[in-house]
Order: sequence, then C-alpha cells, then structure tokens
Amino acid sequence: MKNWHSYLFILLLVFVCTLPNALAGGSLKSFKGWELYSWQAGGQWRFSLLTGTNRQKQCDEIKCEKKALTLAELKRELKNLSAEEPVFWTSRADDCSLAVPPDSIKESIKADCQKLHLQLFLPLEVQSKADSNKTE
Repeated sequence: MKNWHSYLFILLLVFVCTLPNALAGGSLKSFKGWELYSWQAGGQWRFSLLTGTNRQKQCDEIKCEKKALTLAELKRELKNLSAEEPVFWTSRADDCSLAVPPDSIKESIKADCQKLHLQLFLPLEVQSKADSNKTE
C-alpha cells in the first residue's frame, strides 16, 4: 500500500511540473530561435515568423506573400511554438520597409507570448523608446 502512494505522488509531481509546458502550446522548436518581422501593407499590419539563422534574411523571404501573416494568423502560429522558445522581433534599416506596429498591437503580441511562455525580444529601438518613456 505504501508503494502505491509513492507512485501516485511521483506521477502527480511529474504532471504538475509539466503542466505549464503542456498548456503553453505547441511543439515547434528552432535551434536558433524564431525571427518575427512586421510591416504595413495596404493599410494592414503583416507579419512573418521565420526560423532563426546566422544570416540576414532577404526582403523577398521576409515579405513572401505565401508566408505573410495577419495578426490573427500570427497569434495562431505562436501557439505552435514550444514553451521557452526565443522570438526575436527584428527590424532593419534598409529598403525592406519593416516597422513595429502601434503599442496596442505590440502589447497584444507581448501578452500572448507571455501566456505561451515564449521569450520575446523586442527590436532595440523599441526597447530604447520604452526606456526613455520610463525616465520622463
């Protein structure tokens, strides 16, 4: 009878410890994390979520119409990522015309990433702006 209680306790402990990951979402993993890009097209915000690499992505890769996501589609894609996956919201100063959406959209994505236990890293200029707003 004593062994039965021990096994039940261990099973319950394993369940409780793994529950946040199970609730957090999917199983997609990327060795170098994920790259999130955003831009405006036709008055609408578009996003792409690409696997991380050591190279700079070309504009046509980022803005590929087949891979471009609406906000709702991005949120569904984020649910497919494993908990604790890093997501690097990337912007570049080149002819790609990437931009960060308004605070309401940005905060909504940040909140979803927190719920899903994803590590969201914002572009430096967004972090700098947020830091300067705190000091004002």
